[in-house]
Amino acid sequence: MSKLVAITTVGTALLTNTNNWLGRKYENLLDITDKEIEAFVQLNVANKTETRISAEINSAIQLNAYFNERENRNIDIVHLILSETEVLKKEEPLLKAYFKNKGFEVHAQIIEGLKYKESQFKMSGLRSLVNNLTHLIDDYKNKGFRVVMNATGGFKAETAYATVLAQLRHIESYYIYETFNEIVPLPHLPLNLDIEYWARFKKIFELYERGLNDRDSDNCLRSVPSGFSFLIEKNEKERKWFLNPAGETFYLSLLSEEEVYLKTINEKMVFKKTKETTLWLKAQNKHVQTLKDIPDNDVKNLLRRVLRLGFVRKIELVDFHQVGVGQPETCLKYKRKNEDSMSHYVQYEIRCKLGRQVINIMVDKGFCGDLIFMIGKKACV
Repeated sequence: MSKLVAITTVGTALLTNTNNWLGRKYENLLDITDKEIEAFVQLNVANKTETRISAEINSAIQLNAYFNERENRNIDIVHLILSETEVLKKEEPLLKAYFKNKGFEVHAQIIEGLKYKESQFKMSGLRSLVNNLTHLIDDYKNKGFRVVMNATGGFKAETAYATVLAQLRHIESYYIYETFNEIVPLPHLPLNLDIEYWARFKKIFELYERGLNDRDSDNCLRSVPSGFSFLIEKNEKERKWFLNPAGETFYLSLLSEEEVYLKTINEKMVFKKTKETTLWLKAQNKHVQTLKDIPDNDVKNLLRRVLRLGFVRKIELVDFHQVGVGQPETCLKYKRKNEDSMSHYVQYEIRCKLGRQVINIMVDKGFCGDLIFMIGKKACV
């Protein structure tokens, strides 16, 4: 079983709650001593009221119980995400010690520029957050780990972008308010990038990543979709246009998806096993052995989209078909998935003018869910 990583955003609740316990003894949270914080933590541990310590501790405990109950497993790694503030720097070693004592492997990361100062927070802090989270998620996924986003503590904008990024990176996201008794899973929304379409504008993204003056920005906007304007923002200090945090989120997701999606297609990856028949043999007496033999161009284009996904190994034409059940549009329709120890595949049905043909899309271990998310339960030309 792969390790389960909970990326956890962190706020100031540990110090705020400690100060409340002390009767609001301090005006400045930084004046609270480590001994006082440790005493507050130990008291709640002894009283079995650890969920009162802080938002990130509460959510991590509840999330661990959630996975324990539903999947009979625990979180292996808690990866803390902290803003570049003195309060969070004070909290970091205390939170790491707590989670380590609870048996978790723990890592912490301070996001440069994520501060209370508004201009820096918007232009560099959130962009730095998006950049760091994108690479962190991809690094863990490349190791074969399962990653979830625990977006509860921290700045409201921080948790909002962390949640959106989780959607774009195809990982589960969870939230809990301090007074809730249960974890709130945030279901996947149909947020997906048309990689082939947006890859055409990659150089424009790169230009805005470096910054453009007014004239150059106006020229670029004439060559991109109108919605692109929502992805940029002017830095008045530098007098240049840059990607805003939403644009940074979009761009980094595009780069990451492009690595997976745009690959050279080997047409022999679509094949019919010996002694099996196909829709096209039954309907047109057309022998199909590989992708190039399929006479329907719309079907070919759909299968090429699937084959560009880096985790797709091959597509089997299964001996099951219906002739004459014509469809108004050519599409792939989800049927089921198989994730046993021997093979991992997702079964779809090709629906086209001639009828229906079932296919098994073979994927790398653990990628059935990614395939379904990226092409959907219904994919049309």
